[in-house]
Amino acid sequence: MFVDNEPAVAVYKKYGFEIEGTGKKYGLRNGEYVDAYFMARVK
Repeated sequence: MFVDNEPAVAVYKKYGFEIEGTGKKYGLRNGEYVDAYFMARVK
């Protein structure tokens, strides 16, 4: 998900997900490249 999507990041963290990495300029939104988090649920 995009790094500026704070509500979504909070929900994922609430359910045990952790940020594993960041993709720099990973996605194109409104003509601009934006960073995205890679998240996984770690047991």
